[in-house]
Amino acid sequence: MTITIPPPALAPKDGYDLMQWTMIHAHEVIKRGYENILLYLEPARLPKSDTYNFLGYCLAWAQLLKEHHDGEGQQRFLFHTCLTGLLRFRAICLTRGTHHSTEAVVFPFLNKKLDFHNEIDQHKVIFSAVEKIIATINLYQADTSAYDPEYLKSLMVPLREPLYEHLDEEVVHLAPENLKVFTEDEIQGMFHDMVQWSKRNGSPFLTLPFMRCHVAPEFKAFWPQFPWFLRVVIIPWVLAWRHSGISFSTLMYYTAIISSNFTSTSDPPLRAFPEEDEVHETAYSTSLNKGIIIGEWEDLPLRPALLFTHITQFGSHLN
Repeated sequence: MTITIPPPALAPKDGYDLMQWTMIHAHEVIKRGYENILLYLEPARLPKSDTYNFLGYCLAWAQLLKEHHDGEGQQRFLFHTCLTGLLRFRAICLTRGTHHSTEAVVFPFLNKKLDFHNEIDQHKVIFSAVEKIIATINLYQADTSAYDPEYLKSLMVPLREPLYEHLDEEVVHLAPENLKVFTEDEIQGMFHDMVQWSKRNGSPFLTLPFMRCHVAPEFKAFWPQFPWFLRVVIIPWVLAWRHSGISFSTLMYYTAIISSNFTSTSDPPLRAFPEEDEVHETAYSTSLNKGIIIGEWEDLPLRPALLFTHITQFGSHLN
């Protein structure tokens, strides 16, 4: 089953609609990251000099997958902190590591009146595999000469079917008509609990920049529901610096130009602008350990030294 992204639109004001709308977008981010990893597990696509960065990218995706149900709570918390001042924002920057808030907050709440036991069982299978992937990546990062793309691929490929099935079924089960067995106050109470969870367990330095990188350009103005200052300044110029190595050019260039029509069942294009392969490859060879995402001014490279180079080479594609 493939869930289609809703057309670009402001977030629903109705709390019943908001839950499903948020999950659809969050799940598409996870799927894009997964497809990118498989694409670059092909040895010919990845220069050896980028192995460590690529492993960092894989690790960021795996961490995001572990944390993906924190999305809504984290968005609301970050929005609140931006409005109440940057001093409060420091509290986010000090938070670390998250474990699936769905199991801690959402599923227990939904199971009061709905049956989400199947999703809980799916989580156990998926996250057992993810933990093995993370452990493998950690070993490779400690010694990149041991990196074996075929073995990592053997861990990733079997994960696709149960992961995508879980993500899609979860969206279906979160349909507004199903959630209306709860009052709006109860739904808002669950959101509040997710906010509290994200305050204690969020990891914005890694997962927030990764998430923003993988939102298709046409959706960036609408999702996640971040205020302008957070989108344009805090995430790319503050949070993203710590792990800027994961945003190396090839993956981020590919991700940002990916069509919104891309789904889990379609083959990802190798380039959206194939006639510019030569230009892109030249930039790629000189932009290791740097970040570039085409689509918005907020997505300019994280390293100012490369700013002019990237603008002159890819400026025509900036919105």
